[in-house]
Amino acid sequence: MRIVLDLDSGEMDLLQPTEMKSLDIEVRPAAANVAGRVRELGLPRFEQHGWIPVSLLQQLAGEARTPAWDAELTKMVAFAKSRGWYDEELDAVRAHVS
Repeated sequence: MRIVLDLDSGEMDLLQPTEMKSLDIEVRPAAANVAGRVRELGLPRFEQHGWIPVSLLQQLAGEARTPAWDAELTKMVAFAKSRGWYDEELDAVRAHVS
């Protein structure tokens, strides 16, 4: 999955919602104060990686969200937990920033 985050408009789009083998964030446009702006838009932690709340992934999935999609997301979160890429307090998974 890829989240495209537009810092100017504040809009987020989820591309490739059924691709559960990777998760990354594309930030547009690149900016000096990315972390502060991203927190304003609902991503609670944004450092070298972004932390995406599971509820936000579910919301952004839109029509792609089905019971099968939810099952795959549950597997993805379980894998993230096994690798240390899940923040229990935030209920968020870690994503690469590109």
